[in-house]
Amino acid sequence: MITRTPISTISYNTDYYLYQKLNEKIKSGDIEFFAFIHHLPELDETKAHKHLYIIPSSNIDTFSLQHYLEEIDLSFPDKPLGCLLFRHSKFSDWFLYAIHDKDYLASKNESRLHHYTSDDIVCSSYDYLNELIHISDFAKYKTFARLRESVESGVSFRDLVYNGFIPIQQKPFEIW
Repeated sequence: MITRTPISTISYNTDYYLYQKLNEKIKSGDIEFFAFIHHLPELDETKAHKHLYIIPSSNIDTFSLQHYLEEIDLSFPDKPLGCLLFRHSKFSDWFLYAIHDKDYLASKNESRLHHYTSDDIVCSSYDYLNELIHISDFAKYKTFARLRESVESGVSFRDLVYNGFIPIQQKPFEIW
């Protein structure tokens, strides 16, 4: 795929190799920004991996980039380390999944054993990473968290509607 939009993938590269190769792409002007985070395997996963996010500088061929990131694995020379297929990505979704944000996962009916922080992210610019975090709209996930906490503490459905947590158009007729 040729794209100018932000992309993400799963990488099985070593940290050092991935960081070096992505910095080469920064220096050549092919990408503006990259970030990745190392994840331990979850119960439904077989091995450690990285979640990688890239903002291209201009049109980028993800197929070529995938080949560029192939890394020789001395244990299995015939099977290089590399990335899965790239896909279009929104930073806010990538970030919340990357850190395994509890509220984000709950809104997707998911949960994970391992949780991370933004300090675990390796990137080309921490100032830019912080800017992306600050301009991201996490409201719908934080509203979900407040709703969940209210329910857990015993707040009634009527009070949730009254306080605006549940929009009036979603109120069932039975409570009238």
